[in-house]
Amino acid sequence: MSGYEDNAFYQFWGLDTVVVTVTHVTGALASGVHVFSNRDGDRQSHTLGGSVSFEFHAETDVPVFWSIHLIQKGADNTMVRYDVEYEILP
Repeated sequence: MSGYEDNAFYQFWGLDTVVVTVTHVTGALASGVHVFSNRDGDRQSHTLGGSVSFEFHAETDVPVFWSIHLIQKGADNTMVRYDVEYEILP
């Protein structure tokens, strides 16, 4: 994602834990990100030239439908990369 309020929306079926990692790539060091989950609220943080991980939980043993929405909060010249990790049934 790049630029102020650029965003990404990711939907999937997964088990009880989702980890979203956001890594600062280039641009203003004062960049940040908001990450929203339909199952476990929202998280926010500055990336400050490094990376930050957010963990979300659903407290279930069966697959559930997840919606993850990320919003970049930094200068227009800022770029971040994100990874969404989750487990599915074999």
